[in-house]
Amino acid sequence: MNIAVHYGCHVIRLSSAIHFDDPNQPTKFDLLVETLGAKSVDYPVKMLCCGNDLSNTEDSSDTGLFRRSHAGSRKDY
Repeated sequence: MNIAVHYGCHVIRLSSAIHFDDPNQPTKFDLLVETLGAKSVDYPVKMLCCGNDLSNTEDSSDTGLFRRSHAGSRKDY
């Protein structure tokens, strides 16, 4: 099974405070996926923001931001 892991800003930004992972080249989720027997695949927009911070505003410009920004990431690996 191939799994595309997404490292969101909400995890990466905390890394410097809690030392969870390297914020510039995180690997923890990839290692977890591989430990569970699946294959973690790389894709071009893996580190791209999903737009979740925009969900706290009245403007609905975040609707579909993640979907649009990651639209080209799905393919057969």
